[in-house]
Amino acid sequence: MSPPLLELRAIAKSYGGARALNGVSLAFRAGEIHALVGENGAGKSTLIRTCTGLQSADTGELIWNGTPLTLRDPQHARALGIRAVHQEAEFFPELSLAENLMHSEGAVVGRSFWINWKGVDAAARKDLSALALDLPVEARAANLGLGQRMMAEIAACVAHQSKLLFLDEPTASLSVRESEELFVHLERLRAAGTAIVYVSHRLDEVLRLADHISVLRDGKVASFGSRGDYDRNRIVREMVGREVRPGEKSSTTPPPTSAPAGAVVFDIANVTDPRGRFSNVSLQLRAGEIVALYGLVGAGRSELAQALIGLRPATGDVRLSGRPFLPSGPAQSLSLGLALVPEDRRTDGIFATHSCRENITAPWLGVLGRAGFFSLGGERTRAHAIAKKFSTRYRDIDQPITTLSGGNQQKLLIGRWLEPEPAVLIVDEPTRGVDVGAKAEIHDQLRALAARGKAVLAISSDLPEVLQLGDRVLVFREGRVNAESTRATATETAVVQAALPD
Repeated sequence: MSPPLLELRAIAKSYGGARALNGVSLAFRAGEIHALVGENGAGKSTLIRTCTGLQSADTGELIWNGTPLTLRDPQHARALGIRAVHQEAEFFPELSLAENLMHSEGAVVGRSFWINWKGVDAAARKDLSALALDLPVEARAANLGLGQRMMAEIAACVAHQSKLLFLDEPTASLSVRESEELFVHLERLRAAGTAIVYVSHRLDEVLRLADHISVLRDGKVASFGSRGDYDRNRIVREMVGREVRPGEKSSTTPPPTSAPAGAVVFDIANVTDPRGRFSNVSLQLRAGEIVALYGLVGAGRSELAQALIGLRPATGDVRLSGRPFLPSGPAQSLSLGLALVPEDRRTDGIFATHSCRENITAPWLGVLGRAGFFSLGGERTRAHAIAKKFSTRYRDIDQPITTLSGGNQQKLLIGRWLEPEPAVLIVDEPTRGVDVGAKAEIHDQLRALAARGKAVLAISSDLPEVLQLGDRVLVFREGRVNAESTRATATETAVVQAALPD
């Protein structure tokens, strides 16, 4: 076994009174893929931030190539060849793709210290070529899908010859084909001597790719071993700290038989985006059913969802409960009975400067007061109840939401939009970046909502999730609904084939 490239020795980190890492010791080696798994809140993201200069450990030390290392900031880490692609793609939405990559890597400076914008675009294209990506470098980041931004970040890391690469849920927003392409590149990087730390809740990927596996639980290393030492059940057992009982509910448990769907509550006919992201989309949602919408990244699914709640212009005929539905934005959409849980949690979902309580209750504060008086106690009670429903890990309901793990943030975000019980709920990548148990909880809550007569449209790039969750499965290809099947007739092969371009 080769000596460690980066070694962590008894690393500890706390936020307030909450211990995120508690004496973690690990070693990452060149030419290996080291998988890091654990439940939401186990400490995975904190570990990445500590190893990439975003924060310092309270105690413990980092050893780089045998020498003690104190990282001053992320730039210092990048100079050493330590890079990370985080679960939330860290792009400025109003800047172009090229400008975002320049911000990460430094400007291309010409004479007199002016930025050479042609050089910036050329450098971005060179970065993207590392993964053979064909993306418009001049496009605003806001107009790119989350998966496209994720792949662009990974490409930049590859192009700059990272020695140690942390990937946090890299396939969460990718299609099956895009994930397979990424795996090929990761295997090439491993063969070239790059150390890769692969953080994922997708255990099939972990068991396929990893040379070694470490399981974090409650901020500690609960288990470490070679890939051959593990199967799926052992990983889950180490994550939760108990034996997995036969028949226990999980995200892979088949859903219960659905009750017959009721009347059509949401009817979309010939909806078209003037900018060409989708065209002539027609579909119906019935009371009491979950419709899963699958497609490749960039197929236009998220843009359709944004148009339906009034965030982007579109033409066509949309009816909610038989009445014309033309909302001016999310607030009016919710008041009329349609809510959206967005794909991009960081940019469009959470209020990063606010507490967990405020994030949960933001859309429906009006029901928590009377005669112009607001009940803070009532707000706290409701927020606690929603957080508890999803087994969310938090120290205090008034703590900043950004101190929670990404998975726990996602639970609160979904709880926020489930609470008003809209007639139609659209969830875009509802379980992206959440652990096995949290995925099951989210699925259960969506099924319970449907059982109460509501309609759910679940947009997902997770093919097993699509087949387990949807009463019906629609496949989006190049901005159109290309195929439809029931849960009983849908197969992975048929769904993927319908999603692929001609």
